[in-house]
Amino acid sequence: MKKRIIYIILLLLLIPIDKSSGNIHDGFKVIKIPSHLITAISAIVIDVIKSLIYAKNPEKKLPPASTTKLVTAMVVLDNLEPDHIVKISKNAASVQTVSPRLRANEKITVNDLLHLALMRSVNSAAVALAEEVAGSEKKFAALMNKKTILIGAGNSRFANSSGLPVKGQYTTTYDLTLIMMEAVKYPLIKEILGEKSYEFQTSERTLLIVNSNKLLWSTEGMVGGKTGYTRQAKHCFVSAVESDSGSVFTAVLGVSSREKLWRITQMLYDLTANQSAYLKESIQTVSYVPGKASNKLPKVKRLK
Repeated sequence: MKKRIIYIILLLLLIPIDKSSGNIHDGFKVIKIPSHLITAISAIVIDVIKSLIYAKNPEKKLPPASTTKLVTAMVVLDNLEPDHIVKISKNAASVQTVSPRLRANEKITVNDLLHLALMRSVNSAAVALAEEVAGSEKKFAALMNKKTILIGAGNSRFANSSGLPVKGQYTTTYDLTLIMMEAVKYPLIKEILGEKSYEFQTSERTLLIVNSNKLLWSTEGMVGGKTGYTRQAKHCFVSAVESDSGSVFTAVLGVSSREKLWRITQMLYDLTANQSAYLKESIQTVSYVPGKASNKLPKVKRLK
């Protein structure tokens, strides 16, 4: 812990400011993060009242990968009970996915399919759920887009339930934090995102899965998060963390490796948690209105 604090102090005091980097602020104080440290295409941190803490390209439209499944889960729970049993279709079973692969005609509860989709990013689970709710992914995607508009994530568009690459599907890191903020209001989604492992029984076998969010094992206050990866989207992550000052929501899109994804996200947590201990000057606050061209982050003053 002492080494981490020393690292943050050195980071804030010694590294020169890069004009292309983003800002961190807590509504009263602002610091600058060098862009070579936040190598994601887009990254953001907001608090529970949607105040901007850090932003780098927050409205850049990018592929969402499996972060999509947060919207899928909300729409499913708006329409189905967790104990509802779903019969896996041949179409769902044939979808490209990570393990465990689902089998055609296998019967699995909505609750267990949500665990597969959110903890392991099993695409066939997301497709099976979409088919059960709406009859097809196309019809289900229309429900997803209605949901995102209702929660204020108007710069996102979804075309399938899994996040697999498809033309015209995109999100922004700002929208993703709003999506995560809404998703954890669902008790079951919040519970699933925070589970490290889960064992369950289908109609044919017993399965044990482990959460793909490695920060569950290392980050204090971690509520949960959703990972994503495709070649087009690269590595992605959206998460929620509880801190002494309240909930914080992060989203990171377009990172070249999973290791860098964890490192960037942890850096954002650390800087957010520790910034008030190192900043000495109160300066201009930031009023951020999504989609407004006049959004400007304040000028940065070096620490004394």
